[in-house]
Amino acid sequence: MRMEKNRFICLIFILFFFTMPVFSQILSPVSGKWSNRQLLVIDVPAGSTAFYSINGESPEKSGFAYDGPVLIDLDGEVVVNVSIIDKNGNSELRKISYTVTDDKLPLDSDSAEFIKQIKKAGIVDYSAGNKFVIPKMLEYSLGENSKVFTPGTELSLSSSMIISRYIPCVVTDGNGKWRFIIKVSPVMSGLFSRKDVPFEIIDWDTFVFTDRNFIYKIDDQWWQQPKEKIILDRSVSHMISWQNVDYSKENITRYYVVAPKPSIVKKVEQSGEVLVTLEGQSGYKFGLIDDYHEASELYDSLNIDTFAGDNYDGKLKVGIFFDSVCQGNMDIDFSIHKRNPQAPLIMPSVDGEFSRNSVRIGIASPEKKDVYYAVSGPIILDENYTVRAKDILFDLNSVTYKKNYNAAVVLDPVYEGAAAYKVSAYCLDEHKNKSKLSEYSVIIDQKNYFVDGTVTDPVKIACANGTIDFPFTNFAQVLNLINQSRFVHIRVVGEVHVPAGTSVIGSNCQIEGVNDARLILAPTTTFVVRNSSVSFSNCIITLAESRNTTETASIFNLERGVLYLDGVELSAVFGKSGSIINSDNSVISIQNTGITSSAESYTSAIASVQSRIAIKKSRITSVAGTAVNVSAQGGIFELNDSTCIVTGVMGRIAELFDTHSTIKGNNFVGDLKKNHGTNKPVYTDEKNYSVEYTGNNITGF
Repeated sequence: MRMEKNRFICLIFILFFFTMPVFSQILSPVSGKWSNRQLLVIDVPAGSTAFYSINGESPEKSGFAYDGPVLIDLDGEVVVNVSIIDKNGNSELRKISYTVTDDKLPLDSDSAEFIKQIKKAGIVDYSAGNKFVIPKMLEYSLGENSKVFTPGTELSLSSSMIISRYIPCVVTDGNGKWRFIIKVSPVMSGLFSRKDVPFEIIDWDTFVFTDRNFIYKIDDQWWQQPKEKIILDRSVSHMISWQNVDYSKENITRYYVVAPKPSIVKKVEQSGEVLVTLEGQSGYKFGLIDDYHEASELYDSLNIDTFAGDNYDGKLKVGIFFDSVCQGNMDIDFSIHKRNPQAPLIMPSVDGEFSRNSVRIGIASPEKKDVYYAVSGPIILDENYTVRAKDILFDLNSVTYKKNYNAAVVLDPVYEGAAAYKVSAYCLDEHKNKSKLSEYSVIIDQKNYFVDGTVTDPVKIACANGTIDFPFTNFAQVLNLINQSRFVHIRVVGEVHVPAGTSVIGSNCQIEGVNDARLILAPTTTFVVRNSSVSFSNCIITLAESRNTTETASIFNLERGVLYLDGVELSAVFGKSGSIINSDNSVISIQNTGITSSAESYTSAIASVQSRIAIKKSRITSVAGTAVNVSAQGGIFELNDSTCIVTGVMGRIAELFDTHSTIKGNNFVGDLKKNHGTNKPVYTDEKNYSVEYTGNNITGF
């Protein structure tokens, strides 16, 4: 019983196998979103018929018979039903859904004109040997389901190419996608001659003598009239002779030489095309077998090719002819690889194109191809840079690519400041096809920070990281980072508030204003500059509120530190008393700067011990009951080309104790209630050494 069941199943399988239809290929349309109306193109085998409908109904009942490429003149959501019926009556229904949108034409005139022609016809007729130009502002992709797009170029095939086929093509300008069909036709003509012989050669070695009106002789054998098939050894030549069966001396004897079977030689040319030739006795030719199992033209060789950007694999059925007589058929497998692999994936360890620390980069091929990469840089950026990584130009002509063995590429910060890098990579397949470059640019910057008080975008505020794209919005955000690096450069835009309390700066720091930047200090803000250098430039620093305290307040306390002020307007309103700068064993350099210090009882703009002070081309103003511009004990004091003003009951420009001083070319102005004409603007004790005191104009003392 089991054996009978197995036989039944086997019988069903055999019947199904031999009655199963041979379905054709639908080259167009395919699913997707396209910017042009689509062409219906079906490769229908001989003996089969195809019907199609675009109204949702059955193609066989209410559709159209397919007899060649036809434009489906519909926009929006489109459904095409196709029914294919083979010669045995077996049919298959296929459904293709796609979308057509009316996207704008490219701005480039050549591209726009190209797209217009595509939209009009949906198909391009191409003859081998000619040129087909896709504008360079477009990218194109050839074949089915290709994910690789290549910049537009000039496409061509050799005039000796002998294959007819349809090639799908998609072009894009980065927005729309236009899909069309390229119909490739050969121009090379073969031979049409055939020799009439009274026998047939089947699969090379089987000879069937078809005309009983002749007698035959093979090589040196006897004349005979063969009734059965004769098998010949095709490794050697044979002479086939025949003459009329009614023997007579006048009968003409005809001959045909059967040459040894040749071998097929396939050669892949440097261009990628496949050239197929026959190696053997002269006189052999190829004939392409069509769907009707016939070969119309004969060729000395077969040139199989496709456009750059396409892969073409298949099996070519050919008849081999010798002296215009078919010797047998052969299948020639071919594989042409002209499509570049997909570009590699570059996977950085950071989001975006900016980092404060080292960046690890992984590089991988989506298709498991070999990956080659190069690193350009570092390019050291000026501290005032505003460019983004993607806008920096790198010289890629001088870089050396090396193979990546799945190792991460590490880009490190540099001591000099901001460093820009570019990583470039491509994939190379086994056919030496090279992908487009993938590129990643990054700026690694542990030095420069941006603080912008004008930012109101909530997204930027939420993502603030001190970069030019996502700047900090208050000074508290950057104060925590100053001591984490050896040197920090901070650019300030707009009105930025500085938090209250004491902030210790232990690393070198440069604070630069852009477009009248303002730093608004809280009432108790104090900077302690300890064993480091701090520079302020091109900004306004304001302590606008009085400090309600009986202690002497200050903004800057220097402890073996350095303070530079250049192009700064610095003002403070203290409570009872205060000094803007207190310095101990430190360096103060002031130029092109205005300093105003105000208090109820006592104020000095600068109070120092064993420090070096250099003031040049600046304005120093002190307003208090007792007002002093500079009070220095020990150290070096230089005051040149500046205006110094004291306003109050009593006051002096400078009080110098045991210093080396140089004072020249200044304007000293006093607006004092207790002024008896005996006060000097500069007081020096007996230990003070005056290097130079000349050219100073004095008013109000």
